[in-house]
Amino acid sequence: PGSSIEISTKDQGKMIKIMVADSGIGVSNEDQEHIFDRFYRTASARASENEGSGLGLAIVKNLINSLNGEVGITPKDKSGSIFWFTLPKST
Repeated sequence: PGSSIEISTKDQGKMIKIMVADSGIGVSNEDQEHIFDRFYRTASARASENEGSGLGLAIVKNLINSLNGEVGITPKDKSGSIFWFTLPKST
């Protein structure tokens, strides 16, 4: 609650990088290693009443990889995370 979201892009030559940053609680280092794995749910997600299959980010990774891009997560300096993906520019 109260977190802001910022979407930005960066030109990387033959690729474009799209970043989605939030100012929430962030993602732990341990979770960052597995967050794009199929069926992975963080401890806080398992402990909450929110239901989910743990497939959303795995589907994103598969789709981006099939388009010759990459996907990842970077922690922000103070709080939150930056989810990002790259895609080749159209020629």
